[in-house]
Amino acid sequence: RYYTVTPAGRAHLRAETASLKSSVAALETILDAAR
Repeated sequence: RYYTVTPAGRAHLRAETASLKSSVAALETILDAAR
């Protein structure tokens, strides 16, 4: 069985991805400062 992502779902995934990238960037900044 296959599913398709709706436009609204795609927008939500894009927003989640942007949020995760922001969190990862902040974590990298913290880890780099600790070196």
